[in-house]
Amino acid sequence: MRLRWCTDYWKVKPIRKFMAHNNISECIIAFAYDERHRATNNQNLYPLIEEKITRDNCKKIISNANLSIPRKSGCFF
Repeated sequence: MRLRWCTDYWKVKPIRKFMAHNNISECIIAFAYDERHRATNNQNLYPLIEEKITRDNCKKIISNANLSIPRKSGCFF
């Protein structure tokens, strides 16, 4: 899988460094079911995918908790 440099630099490398420094073998990643193709590491846990919770379902859950919907993350230039 090819990653954008910003994803690798700002997300993947810091998470791996933190896990290695703290002797953590697995991590919870919150990919929505719509993006299940991104779940490539068997060492991680993907609860939203396991429960088939889509991005729209996430928005409903957040709204029902009276919280504001965060903007979609991603790099831009």
